Amino acid sequence: MAVDLLENYIARVSKRLDAPKVFIEASAYHLVSSLLGRYFRCSFIPGTPHVGFRPNTWFLLSSIPGRTRRSTVSNSSAYVYKEVLKNHILQCGFIDNNADNQSSDEENKKKRSDNEIAKEHVDDTIIEEGSPEGIMDHIDITSKYTGAYAISSSEFGSVLSNIQNKDYQKGVSTLLSKLYYGESGTVMLSQRGKDKSPDQKRGKRHIPEGLYVTMFCGMQEPKYYLSPIMVGQGLMRRIMLLYIKTSDMTMETWKKPLEPAREEYYEEFRGIISDFNERMKTYQEITQDMHGINLIDTIFVDTEFINNFARKWDERLITEESYYNIYMQGYWEHLTKLSMLHAISRNGLDKKTGLLRVDREDCRRANDFLTRATKYGQEAIENLGYIEDTVRSTVEPQMRVLNIIKEYPDGVDQWILYRRLYNIPAKLLGDYLNDLIIQERIVRDQRPPGSGGRRAVFYKIVEGSERK
Repeated sequence: MAVDLLENYIARVSKRLDAPKVFIEASAYHLVSSLLGRYFRCSFIPGTPHVGFRPNTWFLLSSIPGRTRRSTVSNSSAYVYKEVLKNHILQCGFIDNNADNQSSDEENKKKRSDNEIAKEHVDDTIIEEGSPEGIMDHIDITSKYTGAYAISSSEFGSVLSNIQNKDYQKGVSTLLSKLYYGESGTVMLSQRGKDKSPDQKRGKRHIPEGLYVTMFCGMQEPKYYLSPIMVGQGLMRRIMLLYIKTSDMTMETWKKPLEPAREEYYEEFRGIISDFNERMKTYQEITQDMHGINLIDTIFVDTEFINNFARKWDERLITEESYYNIYMQGYWEHLTKLSMLHAISRNGLDKKTGLLRVDREDCRRANDFLTRATKYGQEAIENLGYIEDTVRSTVEPQMRVLNIIKEYPDGVDQWILYRRLYNIPAKLLGDYLNDLIIQERIVRDQRPPGSGGRRAVFYKIVEGSERK
């Protein structure tokens, strides 16, 4: 009987790490999705053009920093992802090796060289952040040998903030939405810039069709980065927001930070990596022998399980056009993807047809996870409306002020700060600055007199004041 990769990974990590279970579960789904989901589709569900529906999941973990171990969860899944993909590249001969008659030393040298190249290929599949043209240029260069990408950012909140506040990031939301569905597209960007080479200032950039892109990112609480309008837009409906409150944490599963046995933490993954590699090689060989679209198709034993959920939220939206009901329009898609991943995890290929068979139990387990993982989703999204009118009117501008000051390690002159924040009244900006000084997050000082004889007032971040 095949190993259930989801259960195996969750059990191994939970034994060593005191993170919320839903975070660990999400990281397991991400690994199955990013490494194995690339070989599957469901042809009768709309999705990627000319291909169908793909099981590429997009997760966004949200919580206070530190205690929920978001970074450790992310680092663990990243380690397994990189090792499995590197091994796969080497084992399947995707790197040409013509060293048949080399000596032992030469063979070792060649192997090290192949290993380095494989690592570079793996790194090329990971997208952290960047401008629309930067991301598209990277895809243009690497998509010839990389048809799948994983978006990974431990501070995705800054990406969401930049989409709202910085002009050069405005196109990222549209670009990410296209990548989610594997859609092709052409974006025309400015060609201005005298000092740029002809290639650098080219304004036309193209996304190839059929890319397979997953996401596993993190951020602090939603109130710092999300607005109601963002939830209503397309990007957030494609992302599973997993928000965990501090009150959900318990000391019953707490692990000692200074524990000698913790050095063996990554040893837990050896068997997991081997299991993933074996399964990945099997699916790669199956799809390699297929004609036409080289993807394994999927059948659902009980389509009504998911159809009923889709109907439920469509009916609710007719009754009440709330931001939460709009957000939940993507629920059935998440449920479908996770159900497919459960079938993939247990290697649910039908021996007669060769199709992936998704049983009702796969759907039930997927729904159980979604229910637990998104239990604060409605509260978080509905409260954004109140935050927009009250807390957000203070917190967001303060964060904007703080983020601008961060851009100047040696301090930013007051006149530059006021010029960059021209849309905030001077008196209100002064209040925000005073609040940040009281919070001991910034300091106000004066520089020596310049040519005009006046001492310039400047602001600087207090070192160590920011929570990591």
